[in-house]
Amino acid sequence: MDPLPTHRLLVVDDISKAILLVSNPSGKIVAEQPLPHGFSLVDITVNYDLNEAYLALAGNGGSGLLASFSLNTLVCSNEFAIPHPAQFTRLPTSHTFILADPDGHLYLTSAAKEPIVLDKPDGAGCCVGLVATESLIYGVWEAIGGGVLGMFDITGHQLYKRFFGATPTNLIADQHGRLFIPFTISPFSGEGLVVLSCQALDDFSNTIITQCQHCSATAPVYPIHVVITASGNTAYIANEEAGHINIVDLQARHTVGIISLGQSVSRLGLLPGENFAIASSNMFANLCLIDLVNKRLVAFTDERETLSPFAVIA
Repeated sequence: MDPLPTHRLLVVDDISKAILLVSNPSGKIVAEQPLPHGFSLVDITVNYDLNEAYLALAGNGGSGLLASFSLNTLVCSNEFAIPHPAQFTRLPTSHTFILADPDGHLYLTSAAKEPIVLDKPDGAGCCVGLVATESLIYGVWEAIGGGVLGMFDITGHQLYKRFFGATPTNLIADQHGRLFIPFTISPFSGEGLVVLSCQALDDFSNTIITQCQHCSATAPVYPIHVVITASGNTAYIANEEAGHINIVDLQARHTVGIISLGQSVSRLGLLPGENFAIASSNMFANLCLIDLVNKRLVAFTDERETLSPFAVIA
């Protein structure tokens, strides 16, 4: 097995209610700070300079909080109130954030101004994924019989909407101008991955089916997260119910391998070099280290109860 690459990992321990910065491969906790009292983690994102992390936190009674932490010390440098976040992302090079509340309504917010309510696509229910570029915001929502894909400008104007006949579970963007929508069974589909060009949102011809409708009806695998290699040629799809990962050739558009983990997996992150991945689990509250070359589980944590969101910092 290749040596584990040097990297840092940002995670939240649910027992101590603290954010941890871990230096790997040593596994040493180099910084630890408590989360704001009374709030629970929804998501984590890190800025492009790799010096600050942003945590979207949910409180009671529809409240929310956005907190900024230095990646050198983990000291909280700023925090401000936001609507209750169910999904969360940020504009790439600014301190402007986009979130969706539990009803699927979108908000554009920052520390300097009151949240701006964005349009919600007609027929859209719960928002299951958000991504943003410098000038555009993309989101996917559950809908009756399938899902809705929407695109907005940063003033909140809706530019595009499309219904599709599969139930989306997430939305991920890569560095090649593509959107990826993992989906689970609906009345009209099996399970798999929608692959879209941001320049051709109507072209669903690259959709990849990883499990047919008949098999999904009896034993859904529930694709929930995907990571893409830097080359853009390979996707790793985390299947939460099945506890395995599909390895997908994006050019050939089919599964070329499966990594069985033996436990539920909810989120993936590639480590530098792309020979290893980290997976988290909502069900087991732990992290797995996966050898992608030999297609096997290497290790998992058992001393902490880590929440599903995490960030790999190269």
